[in-house]
Amino acid sequence: MKILTLCLFAIFSPTVLGEIKFEKVDHPKKIIAIKISNRIEYEEGIELERIIGEAKKEGFSIKNNAIMFDTKGGNTHAAQSIGRIIRERRLNTFLARNAECGSACIYALIGGVVRNVYGEVTVHRSSYSDGVPLEKIKKFNDLGDAEIYKHIYEMGISSQLAAAIIATPHWTRRNITKSELDAWSINGMDRMYEEFSTRNLASETKTSVDDVQSRLLSMIRNCDNQVQSFDMSQWECIRINYYWAMKKLPYNKIPPQQPTYFDKKYNFTKSQNILVLN
Repeated sequence: MKILTLCLFAIFSPTVLGEIKFEKVDHPKKIIAIKISNRIEYEEGIELERIIGEAKKEGFSIKNNAIMFDTKGGNTHAAQSIGRIIRERRLNTFLARNAECGSACIYALIGGVVRNVYGEVTVHRSSYSDGVPLEKIKKFNDLGDAEIYKHIYEMGISSQLAAAIIATPHWTRRNITKSELDAWSINGMDRMYEEFSTRNLASETKTSVDDVQSRLLSMIRNCDNQVQSFDMSQWECIRINYYWAMKKLPYNKIPPQQPTYFDKKYNFTKSQNILVLN
């Protein structure tokens, strides 16, 4: 699908920050792509919520349900706020192979319920300006470290990421390797979202959760090219693969996804990573 870059949409108000880019996708349906780039500042969280709300109101959906990134970082608190917004909206995050997620960007990236990470991820700890009194830095360090561990824990990511951030001086950067991205679940799925989604897929195909889970790793591998090229979301591709494996249905014969028993009975609460009985 061709992507046409636009400065703003006529349906949205004219105030659009340079750090958040919105793209209208050349597609029969109303789809937009959202990318966060340049430096992350306080306003980005507010602007992201506004644009998502406006898009939903006007009938637009977000391409592959994903927020894309290409940024060297910025304000830690702003990035953590964006991460919480992404999780609360049950959105995915995507980092293309030629893109970068540096410094504070990691706090927003890990907010995705599905995180597809192909580009470079680097981290380091925060620093303080000359205006911060030396006697207060120890207190600020302790508070900041606690916030880092808390945010990473709430996003369901290994605490080894927090340790790597805190151990890396601000004047350098630590590259998170491919094996660490996978092992620490930065490149992966939220545990409860995975459970919820596999049960939904089993319910709509009238198969077992065990069968879906036994095929999940091979389906993820089969979908890597489509996901990496941003042609479709990981779960959309998994659903297509599973329908073909179980029902021998080609793509154009697969029924639209409908609310299942689990959609109706449970509410997936992203920020708390729990399922709530309705």
